[in-house]
Amino acid sequence: MRAAVAATIGAPLKVEEVEIGAPAAGELRIDLAASGICHTDLSARDGQFPAQFPIVLGHEGTGSVTAVGEGVDDVRIGDRVVLTIDHCGHCRSCDRGRYWACANAFGMNIAGGRPDGTTAFSLDGSPIHSHWFGQSSFAATILAPRSTAIVVADDVPAEVAAPLGCGIITGAGPVLHPQTTRPMDSLAVFGLGTVGLGAVMAARIRGIDRVIGVDPVASRRELALELGATDVIDPSASDSVEEIQRITGGGADQTLETSGAAGVLDVAMAATITGGHCGVIGAPPPGTAFTTDVTMFIARNISISGVAIGDCDANQVIPELVDHWRNGDLPVERLVTTFDMDAINDAIAAAKSGRVIKPVIVF
Repeated sequence: MRAAVAATIGAPLKVEEVEIGAPAAGELRIDLAASGICHTDLSARDGQFPAQFPIVLGHEGTGSVTAVGEGVDDVRIGDRVVLTIDHCGHCRSCDRGRYWACANAFGMNIAGGRPDGTTAFSLDGSPIHSHWFGQSSFAATILAPRSTAIVVADDVPAEVAAPLGCGIITGAGPVLHPQTTRPMDSLAVFGLGTVGLGAVMAARIRGIDRVIGVDPVASRRELALELGATDVIDPSASDSVEEIQRITGGGADQTLETSGAAGVLDVAMAATITGGHCGVIGAPPPGTAFTTDVTMFIARNISISGVAIGDCDANQVIPELVDHWRNGDLPVERLVTTFDMDAINDAIAAAKSGRVIKPVIVF
């Protein structure tokens, strides 16, 4: 079957005919209908995020189950699934139902294969790394752990379903299911890509009074207004902190930094009201650090937290997101541009340039 292989750091992906094995115990074989492209995939290809090469990247897959491995008894052949990242199921966080905070998730999702070192794919007898974020969804057929799959109804178009497993849930989750009890009458979102616009749409669903989108790209600001933002700011034309303080009367109750761009987290923290919360979603290269004045941090009583996969249980929230889409409240299709698999490098270029918001490969 066909897969887009990243052979070396920085090289264009090459669509190859690769071999795929049978599902191992606890795995599913899935024929994919679509896969979103996430900036984490691009960072891995470019060597800014750890990955083993050669590898099949991709972690926003959706498709139909065609085989189940030993021990899988709650998913059937023919089931439609949306895929999200893997988790161990036995650390303290997983025991508490906090799968998004799995202590072993980082290693499990970037190791490039199963825990025993085997991979799903091979090419001319040589292994190709797989199981990227539990999926490696830049392939027409994949093997994925049962723990990554959420069964969904058949009425959701593949190009809508695919981004739910990462981009959309990551932005919408902390708004619809916040891990803080602090008030949220105002929300400022820094970066209006898939994650940021997912947060904007969720804020409209939740009924937040002031929803502020910050992005230098005019078309994204315009779309944010159409999707639920009450105000937008061009950070290249005005001081974002001053504007947010003016709009909200002192600062946003919650800020979300989704861009991963250098220096933006400092701005997001400064725009947070005293006693508010700042969620960090955008991922700069590993090793990136930020500093803060500890005395002012304490005096302002701000909380700050990292947000992984929406800080919520995907098994619960992805079906909720499907319901919101079905009701017309989460028009994911407005973010999506589809590409054929053979045009995957064009899709990557479009994502890196910002020309499209969410490129989705259709198989």
